[in-house]
Amino acid sequence: MTTTAVRQQPAPGATGRRRPGPPAIGVFLPTPGPEPGGRAAEIKAAARRAEQLGFESVWTGDHLIGRTQVVDGGLALATAAAVTDTIRIGFGVLHLPLLPVAQAARGGHPSSC
Repeated sequence: MTTTAVRQQPAPGATGRRRPGPPAIGVFLPTPGPEPGGRAAEIKAAARRAEQLGFESVWTGDHLIGRTQVVDGGLALATAAAVTDTIRIGFGVLHLPLLPVAQAARGGHPSSC
């Protein structure tokens, strides 16, 4: 299941579908790393740069296991949203069945429960 948060509402009467033209291309944010607390600056820079280059969206994924620590996807997307104006944000993968209901309702971020 893919969830995309959009900050801009379509104009009245708009269908919400994209107009014909070049494909919408997005990029994944840099979330893996040995020190998750130090990744905020990299996430901010990547989101700003993606917006400057004209990308349509930035994405992150949900991680279940691994040897590398990973920044929480909700935090990464919130960080990107805080420093950009027009780019869309979204989860490439969010494992909703594995999250507590309150956490899933808040977009997967555990500290907001």
